[in-house]
Amino acid sequence: SASHSARLVRQARNDLLALHHTETVLEMSAPTWAAASEGDDKKPLNADSREFWAAASGSDVKADSPSWAGPPPEAGQQPQRANEGGPSIARQALMLRILNIGTATMLSITSLIVFIGSVNASSAIIALYVWLFAMLLCCFEVHLAAVANFLLSKFGFIYKPVPRVMFMLLIAGLSFNLGILGWVSGGLLVFSAVATTFLYCTYPEFREMQYKVAEADLQSNAMAWARANPEQAASMMGQAYRYSSQSGGSANV
Repeated sequence: SASHSARLVRQARNDLLALHHTETVLEMSAPTWAAASEGDDKKPLNADSREFWAAASGSDVKADSPSWAGPPPEAGQQPQRANEGGPSIARQALMLRILNIGTATMLSITSLIVFIGSVNASSAIIALYVWLFAMLLCCFEVHLAAVANFLLSKFGFIYKPVPRVMFMLLIAGLSFNLGILGWVSGGLLVFSAVATTFLYCTYPEFREMQYKVAEADLQSNAMAWARANPEQAASMMGQAYRYSSQSGGSANV
């Protein structure tokens, strides 16, 4: 009986070793996609489920996750629909700029013709004013660096949208006294003023563009003045640095 018991113990031990070896071989030979993930509480995949076949095909599709519930595409892959409704604000601003340049050129030519052929002083003075205002508007729209300094120092109001619209309406009212071409030019100026007001009140981007134009002209004006007056510019920079240092020291105290 003792030998029989020892034989049973040895057989049971061999069976346990064989079972452990079989489990080890199965774990080593199992594919990676058939193993449960760490966040799934070690739940096995069912062969009849969508997760099983999605994992077998190498896909990340979940059974309970529809296609519209996935993450959005990258920013560069999103369709550009900002400009589908019409031309962009930059293009509209460029069109208004070209319209103002053309209208100012037409007004300057018309006013010169009326000034040369005028028979009384009133028409000559009106034509002269229209010519000066038209040239001022044309120089502003062209944005010449040589003229920007003069415009900023003498006619800074033209860089603000509301005073510029009022100025354009003033030119249009004066141009109505210059005949047929004056009426056409005045009508174009009124249209441009209305369009400028609409863009300014509707689109914040248009206001930012106007501010950037004024800021660029101010920077060019400051740089031109610094190049023309290097000693004064250095002195002003030193004073500003000392003032900022004193202000920072008093704030720390």
